[in-house]
Amino acid sequence: MSLERFESPEPMSEAGSLREEAMQYHNEQRQIASAGKLPNGTSTSRKRGFGTVEPTPATPAKRQQTGFIDGPHTRKDQLTKGQQLLRAANLYEKRYDYKDCPIDQGEIRLMLLKRNPNRFAEVIIELKSFPIQEIVENPEDFKFTALSYNWGTGDQNKIVLVDMLQDNEPPSVPVMHDFSEVATQFNRKMKRLSVKPNLYAFLQEFRQPDKEVAIWVDRICINQKDNKEKQDQVAIMGQIYSTAANVAIWLGPADEHGKTDRAMDFISFILQDDTGEKFKERYATNWSELLHLMRRRWFSRRWIIQELALAKSAEVRCGSKKVNWRDFSDAVSIFALRFDSILKDIKRDPKLEKSLEGIKDMKPLGARILVDVLSNTFQRQVDGNIYAPRQGLESLISSLSTFETSDPRDTIYTLLNLAKETCKLPSSNSVQQRRQSMQEGNPPPEPDYSIDLLQVYTNYRIRSLIRPRHTADCAGAN
Repeated sequence: MSLERFESPEPMSEAGSLREEAMQYHNEQRQIASAGKLPNGTSTSRKRGFGTVEPTPATPAKRQQTGFIDGPHTRKDQLTKGQQLLRAANLYEKRYDYKDCPIDQGEIRLMLLKRNPNRFAEVIIELKSFPIQEIVENPEDFKFTALSYNWGTGDQNKIVLVDMLQDNEPPSVPVMHDFSEVATQFNRKMKRLSVKPNLYAFLQEFRQPDKEVAIWVDRICINQKDNKEKQDQVAIMGQIYSTAANVAIWLGPADEHGKTDRAMDFISFILQDDTGEKFKERYATNWSELLHLMRRRWFSRRWIIQELALAKSAEVRCGSKKVNWRDFSDAVSIFALRFDSILKDIKRDPKLEKSLEGIKDMKPLGARILVDVLSNTFQRQVDGNIYAPRQGLESLISSLSTFETSDPRDTIYTLLNLAKETCKLPSSNSVQQRRQSMQEGNPPPEPDYSIDLLQVYTNYRIRSLIRPRHTADCAGAN
């Protein structure tokens, strides 16, 4: 997550024309109503207001018989033309302002993803702020999932609705043909955030039918237009990912041909089979599909190393499928051990060979490198908690050169929480080395996006040259 990640300028909205058209329609309907008629789909016998029965896993949410937006489950084709137009105008106009949920240094925002049994319903969230230290000290009271994902390409053309009332009761709405009052109520309740399709797809998949879930995701929980805030949040990123109850690795939506779904299912078979059946030629297609999955863009991001290395627990998600990270890691390791023989089977099928796109070795693949590096990043206690980093900054930089960053400064900044001399986690080794560096007048670097790339690298080289001789980073000393 780089500080380069500015929210791209949003295109000029059509709110003005939409509102004019909606209000023109409203005036026409008011004239009809004054003549003793009501808009299509509206009846005097219907209840005022809107709402939904609380959804449960067994019972889908039931809609009240109203015409506007009775809860997030209403389909657009159930709305009248004027209501659709006014709704669109409102969404264009009311962008979320992070001043509505301010944070100080040492605080983070958490996102509450509202429940909904309808996967295709609008995504609705709340944002709340908490001191990171309070979360660290009381993890059982702040169980949240931290998202690790690739931002993806394309425009931020998906809308997430932010619930401003932050309660469970929807606002009451007068008669449905009074569009001006409907607009007031809807604006009071919802504001919008624009996100890219890949994140939106995750929120739809991760949303639960019967309960809210707490998530930390950089794009939404950090004000991307505030450089100071972003810099402060990068500095505590290690605490966020190490404190999260779970890290969700989002590889993206499933592909339309079913390759990724089959690959995710094949991982379980790889681990359960102890007869060698999985290595027979008839499974060549399955191995090629797993290789296809391993080439998703997520595996090329440099930030994922920190996000995953610090995780207490992690799961890999692709579309509606999910597997435990350890299972995924073991499957990749097994694949690497038998890669040469599996590759021969794949090449026997011309169609499968074409899908290889020139791959002759697994060593350069991000997934393989990631699995190897993570196994040697930290010393861990019996319960799995991190005890101390194993490697120094130089060693990490040289071994992870193939991973990409959108901001070149992140070549160094992404690894600060993983290196022996810069890690801030409460381990004896890292604390001792940081204290020694401070005493020697060579303090560990902090993320600083106000300086240019040359200065970042210069500071790094100066530090490495005057570093105590006994820290043998490049040797990867334990």
